[in-house]
Amino acid sequence: MKKVDRPDEQPGRDSAHLERIAELETILEYSRELFFDLALEPLLKKVLAAATELIGGESATILLRDTPAGELSLLTAYDRESGELSQFQISVPVEGSITGALATADGPLTIPDVQLDPRCCGEVDQPGGCGTRSLLGVPLITHGYAIGVLAVHSDRPDRFTPDHVRLAAAFAGQAALAVEGSRLFHTERAQAQRQAALFRLSAELNATLDERQVCRQIVVSLRDILGYDAVALYLVDEVTGDRVTAAFVGADDPPPRIPPGLGLSELPLLDGRLSYTPDAAQDSRHIPGLRGSEVDVPIRIGEKTLGVLNVERAQPHAFDQDDLEVLTAVAQQAGLAIEKARLLATERRRADELETLRTTMTEIAAKLELSDLLQAIVERAVALLDATGGEVGLYDPANQEIEIVVCHGMGRDYVGTRLALDEGAMGQVAITREPMIIEDYDTWEDRSPQYAELCMHAGLVAPLEVAGRLVGAVDIGTSDPERRFGPADLNLLNLLAQQAAIAIENARLFGESERRLKELATLTDIGQALSSTLQVKEVVELIGDQVQ
Repeated sequence: MKKVDRPDEQPGRDSAHLERIAELETILEYSRELFFDLALEPLLKKVLAAATELIGGESATILLRDTPAGELSLLTAYDRESGELSQFQISVPVEGSITGALATADGPLTIPDVQLDPRCCGEVDQPGGCGTRSLLGVPLITHGYAIGVLAVHSDRPDRFTPDHVRLAAAFAGQAALAVEGSRLFHTERAQAQRQAALFRLSAELNATLDERQVCRQIVVSLRDILGYDAVALYLVDEVTGDRVTAAFVGADDPPPRIPPGLGLSELPLLDGRLSYTPDAAQDSRHIPGLRGSEVDVPIRIGEKTLGVLNVERAQPHAFDQDDLEVLTAVAQQAGLAIEKARLLATERRRADELETLRTTMTEIAAKLELSDLLQAIVERAVALLDATGGEVGLYDPANQEIEIVVCHGMGRDYVGTRLALDEGAMGQVAITREPMIIEDYDTWEDRSPQYAELCMHAGLVAPLEVAGRLVGAVDIGTSDPERRFGPADLNLLNLLAQQAAIAIENARLFGESERRLKELATLTDIGQALSSTLQVKEVVELIGDQVQ
């Protein structure tokens, strides 16, 4: 950069007009150098180096507004002698600091002796330590908005003159334009990168058919591509309302389940809207982890909320409007991808269940002995639905009761137990002819006293019917509190019950046919014997033998 005379070093001029022209030429010379750099850090170094050479000073600083927070916090300091540049985040109090006063000033401000100024605030106003005595600061303003503060420091008191102030004001205008241009360039590039990342994530999610992989892909992409510090995806347990951790990346793992009433991630579940907490550490609902800023976005399909996308950064006030828009778009993609994966999983599961049911019924139908058939029905129902135990009860029309004929895995043998048509689960199903789910058997009001000692958590019951005629009922239960039966389970048991009822009727008809054939064979044998003898005693003995 061309070396020029500063105001305090200029030789005499014939006129103030010539001096002004020289100043403008000097500023333009420096300004041309600034607009060649779009990378922010090299640009800031050029600005600060030019400020120290142009205005005169041992060091210079630029304090820029941090875009997401809108606060003065990004400090860049330059030492003229060493040529070193340093950057760090710092909190600038508007009240009680010289730099804060500069940020709200309408124009340049000179401080003859910083050490004697009551507003002096440590590293904010003296980045090099106590060596700074005088300071010349000017706000960096573009389009009527102050994007930061440029300050030149000197180790001599009363260093800066009105000529320095005039130069600083003119140079600051050019510096502000260059800095703002660089930041806009990087903002536009960041937005383009985010859009590309969203398209890439959308394509990856579209090719992923497993729910767990979908959730994992989302959190990993948000961390690796968009640079968030911690990302979690919670899915809502429809029974308990808990948020279940489906996927997470970050420093500290969240709890596997978060019950209602805890955590900021519950907020979107309450009102269905995105929630942004700029300073999570100040909110009592925040679950300990990163103590910065947090965004929670509902994952929805139509009116149904499937879960919450939770994103955190270590710094407070670290999310801007672009972040919120990107996360909203990702949450929408997540909802579609999760719903698609669930629908495919449901179809696969249904196909597998129907195939298992077909195989089960083929094996059951091959059993013609009623006792063997009933035992097979209850054992296969328990295995098919991942239950603990089950029973089959047959309807006794003469006594209007359900009699338990087979019991498997129920903790005790209930065979022979008789239930009235309005008693217990089987009794109710016998009346309504509708299958039912018992979500909590321990607290179920219609529990039969005969089953007071039964240790089952939940159960399913389905009627056994043939052509509208009651044959009996089948029930299964689980002792596992984590196993919850749903509509799909109930439908599967009902399908099994429909086929089982037909198999029971066929076994009964087969048994009845066998009995009649045996009776007919007996009568035939008796008739043949009678035709071969006339002795009464022999006839009586023959009939007795056949009856036995």
